[in-house]
Amino acid sequence: MEDQPDMESVDAAIFFPDYEDCVLGYANVHEQSGTKPYRMVYCGHKIIQKLMADKMSVDEAFEYLDFNIAGAFLGPNTPIIVWAYVDMDEVWYAPGHAPE
Repeated sequence: MEDQPDMESVDAAIFFPDYEDCVLGYANVHEQSGTKPYRMVYCGHKIIQKLMADKMSVDEAFEYLDFNIAGAFLGPNTPIIVWAYVDMDEVWYAPGHAPE
């Protein structure tokens, strides 16, 4: 069983401002260098929904997420984006954005 994390390691995790409600938790990643940094884990679907709620189209939301969030390397504590395998029609469309 994994020991409780030391708070210094958890405090080093990088948070995406404005996406606290998209956090799933944190992960302890074993790096080749022997370090085990803690990384925040975010739900990609929730980030897309949040971006769409801010009036972005599906394509715009994916492009923004890919270029500005998921594509950013911020060092060993770079957050992780997780994508669940689900029915896409239930996920991608924020209220009022579903095609008719």
